Amino acid sequence: MDYLAVFLAAAAAYAFGAVWYMILAKQWMKAAGLTEAMIRGADGKQSPKPFIISAICMLLVAGMMRHIFAASGIETTGLGLMAGFGLGLFIATPWIATNNAFGMRPIALTLIDGAYASIGCALMGLVLGLFWNKAAKSRRRPPFSEASLRVVHQPADRTDNWGGLRSDRFPCRCSKNQARPVNQV
Repeated sequence: MDYLAVFLAAAAAYAFGAVWYMILAKQWMKAAGLTEAMIRGADGKQSPKPFIISAICMLLVAGMMRHIFAASGIETTGLGLMAGFGLGLFIATPWIATNNAFGMRPIALTLIDGAYASIGCALMGLVLGLFWNKAAKSRRRPPFSEASLRVVHQPADRTDNWGGLRSDRFPCRCSKNQARPVNQV
């Protein structure tokens, strides 16, 4: 794993979050039902705990996103950006929406936090794609493993998922056995 890429991707999303929530601070506090006094606490200082937790979470998300990209063969900046946005929009945002719905929170909070998750994940994907693209040029590999190239034999009279005979789709000169790649089960 490229630790520098993961760290920089997490830092990019964290920095974006700082800017995002500074710009939308009043709207977010209103939607979350918080006041300045509640955030500052009795001593008038804001606790560093949420910032530390956020930084650790950004590292976890960036590390897992890097793993997902490597396993999926996402090797370009554009694909990284698109996949990151998709993960944020279709995985993180629905989760946030579910939590906010059960917490009886306003839709504005879901929109603010969901947009942050979507754009933040897109930035992570962009950074990971930049680093992967540079590293991939020096270590090109096929998008499949050697195990997927193994050939198995299935009886020719078995049908595939569409109801057609496998022997129709994969002609074989074998008498009763049909050869086909494992990944086309």
